[in-house]
Amino acid sequence: MPGDAVRVCLYSHSFPPSVGGIETVSELLAEHLHQRGIAVTVVTHTPGNGAEEMGPYRIVRKPCGSALARLVASQDLVHCNGMSVTGAFTAFRCGVPLIVTHQSYNSAVPRSVAEMREMLVNEGPRRLPHAVASAVAMRVAEVNACISRFVLSRLRPPRGLVLVNPVSGIFQPRPGMEQANNFTFVGRLVADKGCDIFLRALADCARRGYRYAAEIYGDGPERVRLVSLAEKCGVSPRVRFSGNVQGTDLAHAYHRSLAVVVPSVWQEPLGIVALEAMACGRAVIASAGGGLGEIVDGVGLTFPNGNVGALADCMIRLAQNPDLRRETERRGARFAKQCRIDTIGDAYLNLYLSALERKGTKQRKVLERGAA
Repeated sequence: MPGDAVRVCLYSHSFPPSVGGIETVSELLAEHLHQRGIAVTVVTHTPGNGAEEMGPYRIVRKPCGSALARLVASQDLVHCNGMSVTGAFTAFRCGVPLIVTHQSYNSAVPRSVAEMREMLVNEGPRRLPHAVASAVAMRVAEVNACISRFVLSRLRPPRGLVLVNPVSGIFQPRPGMEQANNFTFVGRLVADKGCDIFLRALADCARRGYRYAAEIYGDGPERVRLVSLAEKCGVSPRVRFSGNVQGTDLAHAYHRSLAVVVPSVWQEPLGIVALEAMACGRAVIASAGGGLGEIVDGVGLTFPNGNVGALADCMIRLAQNPDLRRETERRGARFAKQCRIDTIGDAYLNLYLSALERKGTKQRKVLERGAA
């Protein structure tokens, strides 16, 4: 590794082999930074899987406090992908420039008695100190990048901006690839993701005379209940639970689908599944709330969170109207192009450059060459 390379600590609480949106984004960003000549060190609390890690960049797992401080002190910049009070304050104590990407809005401090009451009821009294500490961490960050306007509006951080999560280059249209006559769900099988809403919508479509098949990719604690629900709704013969898929297998799953349904019942901060599906040239139907509705509105179809009948309406419209489906696919693919890792990764490089320039780091010109 070149001795004059800019050293960036990418602090990601979760990282592969764990599976999830933050893990995917952090891995994409680490690979992109390495390709741009940055000396990347990933710090994570996710344990390894026992296999020897021989990747192009360094990964430090579960460091103790003193080891983390020594590591951070040796870096030119710290980038927390997801708010981490530990990572942020370690960077501050070491005098290292800090950038935070806010992957959610759970760092928001209550602004009213009603919001305070809601936080205490839903999350307990321990949540408030963390929110206050996160608010302080936002103030010491050079940049607070939020993954959607929705997250930005909930947090209202100083020096805030919107920078959506990147999409891997493996997700792109495959002209000529045959589409199956099925709808697809991708995500963790947990209550928040709304897979039960999807199954009930399939049953609603069947009651109206439209019998669609479905592929469900993902796993989680709700799987047994969802299999039972599919049987209860009478759709189990047309529903296949296919478990977790990643990489090119996931891209192929998107390509084979008639359309992808993202029926989250909570206010999603963004919705990487929707972006990946659009990047593959597939139509998306998604819940209208939060950052998910924000990115799908105008390029896909949206429905009120949790509304089974409205979701069924959208599914029937797309399935029975090929012209609408093709136009939705085109709009989504155009939108997703601006979210590719090359574009978003280089945007982060420019943020690093600005932060180091303000700090007067002597390695600024090295970073400029990498971003060129």
